[in-house]
Amino acid sequence: MLIQYIQAAMRQAHCEQMANGRFFGRVPACEGCWDEGATPEECREDLEEALQKRIILGLRLGHVLPVAGGVDINPWAEMEHAQTHLAGAKRSLGSKRMVGPALTRAGGIRCWSKATSG
Repeated sequence: MLIQYIQAAMRQAHCEQMANGRFFGRVPACEGCWDEGATPEECREDLEEALQKRIILGLRLGHVLPVAGGVDINPWAEMEHAQTHLAGAKRSLGSKRMVGPALTRAGGIRCWSKATSG
């Protein structure tokens, strides 16, 4: 998912030539994420590295990271998706019960549950 996020953010990146001949680039989805380079290619490479560092720092400090191209990498977004998925599964099971451990996959999170027969 991290790669998808970086790719989505970089698709929104803008690079333009400055008056001094160098190229300035920024990622609109990530405020304050910018870099520059001697060529457009160097600018994009440096910009992607700056984006990666911003993501790492943001996750480490617990900051809310912006959604880029519909991709949300905030930890609670994944948990909310899993909870919604599991709640829907519980409703669809109704009164049926499973016996023994069950491994489910909800939003990329593996959840172990131990159900009991009743």
